[in-house]
Amino acid sequence: GLWLGCGLGKTIVTLEAISVLRDYGLKRAAIVAPARVIATAWPKEIKQWGLDLSWQWLTTHNWDEAIAAKPDILFIGCEDLALKPSVLNRNWPNDY
Repeated sequence: GLWLGCGLGKTIVTLEAISVLRDYGLKRAAIVAPARVIATAWPKEIKQWGLDLSWQWLTTHNWDEAIAAKPDILFIGCEDLALKPSVLNRNWPNDY
């Protein structure tokens, strides 16, 4: 399963799955992760593996801009959800 320890490939497996699912019609994905991991691991892995995936970090402060950018991946910090769970009640586009 995906309950693996640090450094065992969860990030790249998830990114590769998103890349493959795009071939089958997936338009966008939302990923909830710790802010520290979003800030360091995810962008580094996207770049390191040369994946053609655009991304935005969705916060309560940049909601409209991040959604309007229509990135392949929206990252949401789990801390943001804990501090402001109403973010889940916002209007989500149909393709997320």
